[in-house]
Amino acid sequence: METGAASRRRRPDGLAAGRAVPEPLEYLAGAWELDRVVADELAGVEGRFVGSATFERVGATSLVYREAGELELPGYRGRATRSYRYVADEGRRVRVEFEDGRDFHDAELLVEGFATVHLCGGDRYEGRYALVSDRCWTLEWRVTGPATSLRLLSRFDRAR
Repeated sequence: METGAASRRRRPDGLAAGRAVPEPLEYLAGAWELDRVVADELAGVEGRFVGSATFERVGATSLVYREAGELELPGYRGRATRSYRYVADEGRRVRVEFEDGRDFHDAELLVEGFATVHLCGGDRYEGRYALVSDRCWTLEWRVTGPATSLRLLSRFDRAR
């Protein structure tokens, strides 16, 4: 039985505060169910993306991320896809790249969350990765700019 500070830091899902995924490529590899809320705060509308995401190993130090699913917004419903590359970096950190190899952002899966930023023209992408459990993590993006105010909240659950 734990006592003292260790027991106070343990979360209900069994993950200890300060815990990180020690091998992020191993954790991410495979299939995930993906559910994303898409909120356009300027237009005052909200939509949803439901689909799947896979992380496929490419060599010893990287994964190709592919998502596919159905995007539903007011007045629109259709298939949507996206692809990135996750490359092992120093320690537990990974570097996320666009399909063409340009840098997108750094990532780390931590219980408390990991903040990251990407600048694109006049837009600012503020991301936050958070480890929920051994089988679940989230990624939230806030995108702001001269004509943009979006919030995207994605939940990844290990596919059964």
